[in-house]
Amino acid sequence: MSYDLGNKDASYQDKTAQVTGEVVGDDIRAEEDLDKHWIVLDDVSGYEGSISVLVDDRVLDVIDTYGAYGEEGTRLRVKGVLHMACPDHEGILDIQEESATVVERGKTLPREFDFEAFIPGVVACAIGLGLAVLFYILRERER
Repeated sequence: MSYDLGNKDASYQDKTAQVTGEVVGDDIRAEEDLDKHWIVLDDVSGYEGSISVLVDDRVLDVIDTYGAYGEEGTRLRVKGVLHMACPDHEGILDIQEESATVVERGKTLPREFDFEAFIPGVVACAIGLGLAVLFYILRERER
């Protein structure tokens, strides 16, 4: 069953859910189970915000990019057990993965140099330099 996380209905506690989202941030090794990692899925349809997903080590092999500034993370479709308030993980909303598939590979976004963005800074520096020269000239005249 696919679950709309925006509903947040408590009757879905411990039910199977399927979500799709972009992997962002970094993976974090789970303290309680060393062959599992936490990842964060962002941009999940039907839910504003991100959701933590507990995955096996094998899932990390298919993640080629983690979303960050200038990079779009791998989009994963994760199916697993939904916990609205997980008793094992401090009551957070999470999914414990049973299967994960890649929907779209991650990519690095091109960074274009925008000279026009520097124009206000160049103008401010020129004005500051002009005022410094004017101050120096006026100070020398008073001597």
